[in-house]
Amino acid sequence: SSIEITELDDEFVELMKNEPRIARHLHIPLQAGSDRILELMHRPYDTNAYYNRMEEIRNAVPDLSVSCDLMTGFPTETDEDHQDALAFLRKCRFSFMHVFPYSMREGTAAAAMKQQVPSQVKKQRTADCIALSQELYDAYKTSWLNRSADVMCETVQDGWTRGYTSQYIPVKIEGEFESGSMVPTVLTDLKDHQVYGKRNYETDGII
Repeated sequence: SSIEITELDDEFVELMKNEPRIARHLHIPLQAGSDRILELMHRPYDTNAYYNRMEEIRNAVPDLSVSCDLMTGFPTETDEDHQDALAFLRKCRFSFMHVFPYSMREGTAAAAMKQQVPSQVKKQRTADCIALSQELYDAYKTSWLNRSADVMCETVQDGWTRGYTSQYIPVKIEGEFESGSMVPTVLTDLKDHQVYGKRNYETDGII
């Protein structure tokens, strides 16, 4: 589930830091990477406040994965706003992003704005952000190569087991392991956006 940046108080961060049962992944909605657009959306933060709080949390919780929601093409959004957003998203080093174009809803303040962004422009800006999301996701997954992580196993097929790390990285492990088990895994390769791994036999065993 997602959690707002304003809800991540020190008590929650301290709990996350010290409680191994909590996954090392947070999905924190951003919605826009431009301060002007954030103000129009009436979001309770600007990019500086969002970034600084996120960095504080990352410093407190090692190996944290952070993803976000992002809306493109909000009314009055300019090319400059879009470029500001791309720069900010890259600065944030999100592990991945959920990107969606603005869709008009009758009766809202945004629907009454005269400067609606053309559909084709929204489509291109959405594509730009999705491409950046894939780039950032591959970079984050690459940073985990040759490292060991516990993988929660889900499905088994054709000699491979699929599962997720605590950072929500999808992994294919060589071999067949029971669904629901936690397998210590060395992440060895990234091919076509997919991370592959092998059981780490130097650890105590499967949980």
